[in-house]
Amino acid sequence: MIKEIKYEGYTEVPSDYECPDGDLSLAQGVLPDEGTLQPILPATDLAILPAGYKIVFIHATSQMKHYIVHRPSTGAFYWIDRGVIDNAQSYPVTITTSDLNQISSFTSTDYNSINAVGNVLMVMDDDGIHYFLWDGSLYKDLGNHIPELPISFGLNATIVRTEELDRDFSAADIRFIAEMRDGVLTEEHRKVVSEEILGSVNKFIQDKVVKEGKFIYPFLVRYAYRLYDQTLTMHSAPVLMVCSSDAVPLVPITRYSYGGPSGTTEEHLNYIRYYVAAAVQTLVYKVDASGYGVLSDWKDIVSSVDIFVSAPLYNYDQNGLIDRFIIKEYNENSAWEIGYNPWCVSEYNGGYVFQINNIIPWYTTLYDIPSGSVTVPRFSDTKIKYAILSAHDFYLISSIKVDDLSSSLTDVPIREGDLEALVAREAMTDDYDSHDTLVPAYSHVYNSRLNIANLSKTLFDGFAPSALMQISNVSPANWKAWVFIRQDNKEIVVESPESALAAANIPYYLYYPNKNAYKMVLFNGGDYKQYDLEQHDFLNGAVFFNGWSESGTFTVVPHPTSDKTIYLPNVMYTSEVNNPFEFPSSGINTVGIGEIHGIASAVRPLSEGQFGEYPLYAFTTEGVWALEFRSDGVFVARQPVTRDVVIKPGVSITSIDTAVLFATERGIMLLQGSNTKCISEELEAEHPFNLIEIKNGVAVYPGAAALTGIAQVSGDSITLPNIKEFVKDCRMLYDYKNQRIIVYSPSDRCVLVYNLKTGKWGMMAGTIVDGINSYPESLAMTQSGSGSNFVLTDFSDLDTSATMKGLLVTRPLKLDYPNDLKTIRNIIQRGKFIKGHVKQVLWGSRDLINWHLVGSSVDHYLHNITGTPYKYFRVGLPIDMVEGENLYGCTVEYELKETNRLR
Repeated sequence: MIKEIKYEGYTEVPSDYECPDGDLSLAQGVLPDEGTLQPILPATDLAILPAGYKIVFIHATSQMKHYIVHRPSTGAFYWIDRGVIDNAQSYPVTITTSDLNQISSFTSTDYNSINAVGNVLMVMDDDGIHYFLWDGSLYKDLGNHIPELPISFGLNATIVRTEELDRDFSAADIRFIAEMRDGVLTEEHRKVVSEEILGSVNKFIQDKVVKEGKFIYPFLVRYAYRLYDQTLTMHSAPVLMVCSSDAVPLVPITRYSYGGPSGTTEEHLNYIRYYVAAAVQTLVYKVDASGYGVLSDWKDIVSSVDIFVSAPLYNYDQNGLIDRFIIKEYNENSAWEIGYNPWCVSEYNGGYVFQINNIIPWYTTLYDIPSGSVTVPRFSDTKIKYAILSAHDFYLISSIKVDDLSSSLTDVPIREGDLEALVAREAMTDDYDSHDTLVPAYSHVYNSRLNIANLSKTLFDGFAPSALMQISNVSPANWKAWVFIRQDNKEIVVESPESALAAANIPYYLYYPNKNAYKMVLFNGGDYKQYDLEQHDFLNGAVFFNGWSESGTFTVVPHPTSDKTIYLPNVMYTSEVNNPFEFPSSGINTVGIGEIHGIASAVRPLSEGQFGEYPLYAFTTEGVWALEFRSDGVFVARQPVTRDVVIKPGVSITSIDTAVLFATERGIMLLQGSNTKCISEELEAEHPFNLIEIKNGVAVYPGAAALTGIAQVSGDSITLPNIKEFVKDCRMLYDYKNQRIIVYSPSDRCVLVYNLKTGKWGMMAGTIVDGINSYPESLAMTQSGSGSNFVLTDFSDLDTSATMKGLLVTRPLKLDYPNDLKTIRNIIQRGKFIKGHVKQVLWGSRDLINWHLVGSSVDHYLHNITGTPYKYFRVGLPIDMVEGENLYGCTVEYELKETNRLR
């Protein structure tokens, strides 16, 4: 009888008794492809690294390509220019330490992940995200956070007044004014006086204040960094600027009367003379000199510091009416001073004199005018307090380049007219925890956005007190602030840096950028005082404001907590596009209630005309969640697509064109869209095949040792692992060019190869240490023999000149009669190969346990076999194949024995 058998791939299922003829128990060096077994040609070794160094990442843009090298023993990172490796005349290139350009060295010898967006390289370790900017010649170490730059704001006041204005009144008004003693106006005269005088007041505010970019009412000022892509980040605390705590401007007023020419009896004429005056103030700033030095290193990232102000927080009620009208007869010898209860600043000899005290300050002597005045209508204290506490809209008034920042008192540049249409100017975005330090366990770049997950977050120490309160001219003292926060079931106390500020300052308004803050303690060089914070209704922070009086209570010395970390194991942050420094609140996703163990993307369309239904996946302890792509460029977690949980967080997750592969307790899963399947089920066996197995001191397969010698394969490269154990530490490479998945474990020399086109498995030998991001290439670090040097190997670039030595062993052949004894007379191996490139060995067994050597040959013919019949046979095939050769199957001629009774 003759049977034609076609060889398939490596499989362990079904059982040896049930498996079809042609399946393989060992397929070292071959992979089913295009209907035949084809040799897995050796990969190309590109570069040999110095001992102790290995390539961990490729940083590539349209202008450059760098191989990023890590030295674990010191934590140092280096880069190699592409030309050293890519333009070599022959391979492998021997890299020396002189080819390495150091990037930086970390105190930790390990890191969580490494990634890049544009020309920014990022290394994530337990201290956060370390940013390195390629500037065309070297990598600039930017640190792990955009630096804080304390900026203090103050006011510079100049007394401004209008020309004297006259107002004639009717006879009735004249009599009323002449007889008035207590200054209280009737409703009728409130309207008469208000119409005249408040019109002048409003014109003064518009012409002398707003139009010229000046201030007379309280307002809040805030700044943020403008990054290279125009996003705003690192928003400062709003600072309350108290131009005046009372209603302004002031209106000094005098009643004039005069008679006709001398000697006449003409009726005296009566009128009032008044003008409008106020301390009109410009906004000034200064930066902390030490902070500026650090920020200057970031000027390629931070293009400017942008200053925003709120609309004026009016204490003057523009829709109200004047209540009091105090007038005195003119006395040319009297002098008058303006006085009320603001914190104000005055100009003195061309310098800045800051009068910020809890006393009534003075402006200056103003002309020879008696102290009659109009009191402009004023909002209630309650309404003013609410306006200040609820203020949350800020508008751009100035952008200052980093190089132009000043560490001495300088006017904030505001152009004339900028305040006239303030609400039409750019509005400030709100800040979301940009001062906190993020420490991600995983990262993934997709669509030029950095996605980070399984985070811990170190809370911000707080703003320097000098950036919380208005500048004063009182002798400075060193201030500190402590903020108390209840978050994540923890009580956390953070301590701000120390800064010089006037000891006499009253902290009217305080802010910390976290809604969970509930208390702030300030030390002004003398006393510790406590201020209760409440959640701001509209900003992402907590605020204190309790009116214009001192309200802090004395407290004990606070102590900061050592642990300022908040854990977010089920949260993923997505950055702005092409900007890995800013993570907007719209890009924050909470994924289930478990822990995220990795992120991956499926990058090609899953159906015609539609981008991937779920282009991004989050691998969690609850399963895999699909993240849907929104129109604004960020993701939203929709639903778990499978309950399979990835093993050994992160290491096995591998993206391919239309799907994602990952290892689970079930095996290796292929996730495409919302569908998953296990591609390694056929490899599962409780006791995998072991060609060199020894039992009771005797080889299970006689002659196996000689066979491996002929095939030139080592025992550890053909000792098949239990797939359930193997996947626990497995990693994968995607060979796009050859459409293969290479599954390896750093601790095994037996490497599994999966053909995506056929869905069949093969094997190869090697020690693969780590894969490298290199699509469409398939690069990895390998080790050869016992050498300590790592080798950069390209598994997509096959050595077509090499001869592939391998070894195949079939699963038990039943030849259509599994229970009958048979004698094989002849076997011929079929395929395209040179004679002698395929040799063969034949074993027989009657119980699938004990195997006996039947025969062997030095080529693909095995003839004239005689001897004991067997029920089952295995064929072993050492191969020496080159490119273009293949093995299809075999032709078996056999005879059945004693078929007349059950066996």
